[in-house]
Amino acid sequence: MDLVACQYGCDEPGCDFGGDAKNGMGIAAQHHQKYGHSTWVDTIYTHRYGSGGDSE
Repeated sequence: MDLVACQYGCDEPGCDFGGDAKNGMGIAAQHHQKYGHSTWVDTIYTHRYGSGGDSE
């Protein structure tokens, strides 16, 4: 599996900070340091060589 991106966001009410980026963990950490908000990061993986999966 290869790391594609991290989804990140902020738990602070009314704050719309968030998105996805390869360096999402660093972006979320900077947001926390700058504003003191509680942030979260979810790691997204993808298969380089997949077998099967959903097909339409």
